[in-house]
Amino acid sequence: MTARARRGGGTATPPHVRIYDGLYNTIAFRTLDGGALKLWIDLRIQWRGSNNGSLIASLSVLRHRGWTSRAKLDRAIAILLDRGLIAYTRRSNRNSFHKASLFALTDLDVAANERQGVSGARATHAYLTWEPPKPAKRDTRKRGTDCTRNRELTAPESGNRAPRTAPESGNREKASNPAPVLDLSAIKRNGRRFLVSGDTSISTRDRGIQCL
Repeated sequence: MTARARRGGGTATPPHVRIYDGLYNTIAFRTLDGGALKLWIDLRIQWRGSNNGSLIASLSVLRHRGWTSRAKLDRAIAILLDRGLIAYTRRSNRNSFHKASLFALTDLDVAANERQGVSGARATHAYLTWEPPKPAKRDTRKRGTDCTRNRELTAPESGNRAPRTAPESGNREKASNPAPVLDLSAIKRNGRRFLVSGDTSISTRDRGIQCL
């Protein structure tokens, strides 16, 4: 109830969610995906002015707000924690009986709660220092131009492999034997039959290959 309502000059303001523009305009908040944003709102609506630090994000508490997947809930919690929008005030594992983890919204002061073991603290506003991860750099090197110790380059014209350089000594190794190359100059285009390297006769009449 507001002070005006206590004085009899008006009615109490109903519960509502208020987002200050200093928070909303941060990159950490305005780039939230749908699941993380929904969880932040579901935590914000639990705040009653004196219980920040005692907010609960368990599946049993949030089920009536549409949360049915523990994996999606855990992912949303992880995003809000990573961006500094919420923080643990008490962290419990899933095997703790009737002892859920407690959270605080970092844009509000944490209220002390001796029963829950929560100490009071000032708002950290940790979300102000969050930056999106930088995209991975793409490898712009052209394929086929790099030569390693286990890979050799072969000249397409001659079939010869380029000599390698041993990284230990810096000496260039001798080139290996050239690969066999088809002698295209031996092909004779004389109508219906032509020879390939003097070893093979190809006839266009029967479309077969005859060895000479």
